[in-house]
Order: sequence, then structure tokens, then C-alpha cells
Amino acid sequence: MKLGLLLDGKWSHNFLNQINREKFKICFVIGRVKLDAKLKKICRRKKIPFFIKRNINSKKTLNFMKENKCDFLVSLSYDQIFKKDILSLYKNKILNCHAGYLPFYRGRNVLNWALANGEKYFGISTHLIDKGIDTGKIILRSKYKIAVNDTYETILKKAQINCPKVLIKTLNLLFSKKKINYISQDNLKSRKFYYKKRNKEDEIIDLKLSLEKIHNLIRAISYPGPEAKLLFNNKKFKIKSSKIIKYNKFKFKKKINFFKDKMYIKKNNLLLECNYE
Repeated sequence: MKLGLLLDGKWSHNFLNQINREKFKICFVIGRVKLDAKLKKICRRKKIPFFIKRNINSKKTLNFMKENKCDFLVSLSYDQIFKKDILSLYKNKILNCHAGYLPFYRGRNVLNWALANGEKYFGISTHLIDKGIDTGKIILRSKYKIAVNDTYETILKKAQINCPKVLIKTLNLLFSKKKINYISQDNLKSRKFYYKKRNKEDEIIDLKLSLEKIHNLIRAISYPGPEAKLLFNNKKFKIKSSKIIKYNKFKFKKKINFFKDKMYIKKNNLLLECNYE
């Protein structure tokens, strides 16, 4: 089976190091416009042709795709949207690995949103790409537990490890030519959400929220994310991490308190202990 790969990031590095090159011939790798130097280095070492296409939908790129026709295009952390001409050239032959449990978590930054929403699990889905955003037929879905102490950094690492595994499992399924029971997202009677890319306004802590929601926001955008910000007394504090203390052991009376090198946000008899700078 011949594959054209559109890749970026650590998940892609793991994927290239795990895929069976005897079973799957990699015709080319296309990276994001913002160069992933390590991806390029891996391709050079493995003797895989590497390209950057500024516009994946241009006539020049379309001609490149025709000249280097593959059985499937595979997208993993690629950031350009495929339009009509490429979708027609590779009808039902473009596969995406999405770090979200479809159809509940479509769109951008879904690992962050899963944490911010207080989910107990995050998902990884493989699906065919159609004209919508993360709306194509689902091939495989997997769930992974979000532990109480998980942060964006820890679930990102879990996703970077498991995305390549789910994607390779999907490719092996396609290679086997067994009948695939595709899941149409139109037929799923469940909530379907499209999440936008997080912006700077999302980083500001709203003290009207419960301590649990504030804590979930902090861990959702902690390192390597932008980190949450708290505006207090005309100062902006960057909150690096937090934990909920289920009783007010310091007997604080104010809403915001500083003790030693910690900040404490008080609500009722609960405290949110924060590391800040």
C-alpha cells in the first residue's frame, strides 16, 4: 500500500519510527510551512522524500499529487484544510488521526478543552476526511483515562504515544481489505461540538467560576500551553499549577491570599493552592 503523509510534531516522529515500511511504501512526507526540523531529519535518515507545500490546494500541489499518486493520503497533526480538488482526486482515500473522541470533540485544541471541561477520558479517532471539519466517517475510536493529577503536558504525552498506535492499527485494517464498519457521524444521536482554537481571552481566570472549574482551566493550559492568568490588584499573575484543598487549613478570610510562595483562592471552605509567577 502506497501512502502520502502530511505530518507534524512528536506524534509524527513516533509514527514514522513505528510504521512497517515493508508493508507500507511511503511515497512522500509533506510538513507544515513552519518547519519541523526533527521530522525533516527523520525523513532524510529514512530516505523518505520530504516537502513543504505553502498551499496544499494549489494547482502546483495538485499536479504534484497526480504525479505521485498514492493509495491513501494520511494526515497527522497537519494544519491545512483539504478543498474540493484534492478531495475529488482522493475520494474517500484521505485518512486523518484526530486527538479527540468524535463526534464529541471536533476542531482545535481538543485535549485542552477535554481537561477544561472536566472530562474523565480523552479520545483518539481515525476518520476519512470529507468537506467538513472532523465530520467524515469514523474508522476507529479509542478512549484514555484522564487521571486526577493529569495536566495538558501529561495527556499530550499520552496522545503522542497512542495516536501513532491507533493510526497504524487503522492502516493495518485497511491493508487487510477486510470489511470496515464505518461509523457515520450523521447517524450518531449524541452531542456534537466543534471547538475553536483557544485564544488569549480563554487564559484569564474568571473568579465567578467554581474552584473545580478554575483548577480544570489551569491544568488544561499549563505547560507546554500558554498557562492561565489571574488579574488581581492591577497585576497579572501567571498560574503554573494548582490543587484543591478541601478545607481552609489556614483560616483565610479573603478571596485571594498569599502565603510563603503560594497563592490561595478561597471559596466557601475550600482553597485552591496555586503555584504562580
